[in-house]
Amino acid sequence: PSAASSGSGSGKAYRSLRKGLLLDEVETLLGPAATASETKEGTLTVLKRTYRKDGQKISASFVNEVLIDFAITPQ
Repeated sequence: PSAASSGSGSGKAYRSLRKGLLLDEVETLLGPAATASETKEGTLTVLKRTYRKDGQKISASFVNEVLIDFAITPQ
């Protein structure tokens, strides 16, 4: 499991978050990203996005607009 939770009863959006979702699906759940950047890892372009919702910070990584990793931490 790559998601860390504060244990304080996260909302429905967080329970629905899972690897394999598309970027559009994540933004439907969490709203627009607070920060966005791109990095190259070998031949892959990794999109890094940070979302803030309900006192939580969600850091997400996408390859080809598919969620590959995320972490949820208190803001």
